[in-house]
Amino acid sequence: MMKMSEITKRDLENDLYSCAQCGYCQEICPIYTEIPWESASPRGKLYWIKSIMTKGFLRPNIQADENFVRRIYQCTLCGRCHEVCQTSLDTMGIWNTARAEIFLSGQRPKNLSSIADNLEESKNPYGLDEDMRLDWTDYTDLEDAPLKDEAEIAYFVGCTTAFKGVNHNTAYSIAQILNHLEEDWTLIGEDEWCCGSPLIMAGDHESAKEFAEHNIEELEDRSIKTLLTGCPSCFRMWKFEIPELLGRELSFEVKHVLEHINQRIEEGKLSPIASDDKVTYHDPCELSRLGGVIDEPRRILKAFSKGFVETPENGMDVRCCGGGGLLQANDNDLRLAIAKYRLEQVESVGADILTSACPSCNTTFVDAVRAADSDIEVLDLVEYIAQKLSLD
Repeated sequence: MMKMSEITKRDLENDLYSCAQCGYCQEICPIYTEIPWESASPRGKLYWIKSIMTKGFLRPNIQADENFVRRIYQCTLCGRCHEVCQTSLDTMGIWNTARAEIFLSGQRPKNLSSIADNLEESKNPYGLDEDMRLDWTDYTDLEDAPLKDEAEIAYFVGCTTAFKGVNHNTAYSIAQILNHLEEDWTLIGEDEWCCGSPLIMAGDHESAKEFAEHNIEELEDRSIKTLLTGCPSCFRMWKFEIPELLGRELSFEVKHVLEHINQRIEEGKLSPIASDDKVTYHDPCELSRLGGVIDEPRRILKAFSKGFVETPENGMDVRCCGGGGLLQANDNDLRLAIAKYRLEQVESVGADILTSACPSCNTTFVDAVRAADSDIEVLDLVEYIAQKLSLD
């Protein structure tokens, strides 16, 4: 899988000069679709970075154009430009190296500074008190929210699921499914810090290491064997980024909850009954293209629904919904424009229910549906599963 870590300056220079200027990346870029300027395209950004590198690449005495900074953060980090690149450039590495340099130079966007402050003070990007991490258990009337000293499985809820009301039912559904399966599981509760993905996206790699070390200590203190999460950003951070960031393997397995549910179905521990619902699925970029989890959601949906239909541009080729890369903090209007495009694709297949497996995607689609006055129902796939199992 591609990793979001920094690449060396020499590799960066080699990649920049390897760009064939073919423009394949323009057609599939969700940013360029909405802002058809060369400077907004991956190709244009590469050229811009190359020109700045010749001046010393954002060293203290080099002030990057504020338009350059804006363009670098006008990106969902969906990774599709890498997939179509004819010279296999590590575009994800380039975008994240650029963000890291911008962050270190102090020229980052103001909204990101507030997120960084929130993370430092409250250990979550929203600046909310840590004692609110378990509020979702009260709002959803979850009777069995385990906080054990030791367990086989830890459910790492993630900030967007824990703190955003629109996603509380996702956490509730996962908890209900784990209880239904009689798993030995626990929450980390107030001891859970942000996974560090927003820090990497903002360019603050050192703070990301600090957050990772804290969370690892909390998990290892509980003798966790498997970490489950329903958030693709948390999943990718734990599965790929943290081991590389820290230079060591983790002592526990990392899985997206859909991988776990699919495994339990295959083992015969969960017995779906297929409905006639006409339902579709949007692949979160970080779970599918960047995380490799593509088949499992479809196996699950086909087991629970005889009316499953695919959207255009799915799987590895999924069109981003606009919810990634901290775009909401930097340019929310652009996020909503990208979401509108993707929602129109989803509606074209005539599904009544749109499922996904990402709190950011779900939030983005809820906003898009509201703006378009659409009738399609937006559910996290685990919510749909819980409904079909009569656990909701």
